[in-house]
Amino acid sequence: TSTKAIEELGELSQLRKLSVTTRGAAKAKCTAFCKALVKLVSLRSVHVDSDYTFVGWGTLEWLGSPLSPPPLLRSLKLIGNIGTTPAWFGDLGQLVKVYLEWTYLEDLEILRALPNLMLIQLFRRAYSGEKLTFRARAFPGLRKLVLSQPEGLTEVTFEEDASPFVESI
Repeated sequence: TSTKAIEELGELSQLRKLSVTTRGAAKAKCTAFCKALVKLVSLRSVHVDSDYTFVGWGTLEWLGSPLSPPPLLRSLKLIGNIGTTPAWFGDLGQLVKVYLEWTYLEDLEILRALPNLMLIQLFRRAYSGEKLTFRARAFPGLRKLVLSQPEGLTEVTFEEDASPFVESI
């Protein structure tokens, strides 16, 4: 897809759902995508896949740059290496569900205060730590936690008053 087409994506102001694969995309295209994403204020669902299984080891590190996510975003699915948890994750106040795979996030603390987050799905290497702790008063609306093939993760603990509404793990 051309950079111009990616820029025009930002003009789809009523778009509600977007799924993109960035396999082999140049940095300029990824930057254009970030700029377009900021304009999509009606967006409710975003799925960005770096095609991590591709021989080139896809990356989403460019998502770590300063970004103002769509304000009404309710579902976020990211597949690809990000590393450092982007600061803009903390601005996802309407987020209900998050799916992460191969992201290698160093911590999930920034997500802990999101009031509407009900579902967290962590698949292959989504989290790079060995221990995952749900602190007191963290994840107040969480209902379901899915851990699938959590390579490297050896311990999950919930402190008292953490995630009081969890129904299933």
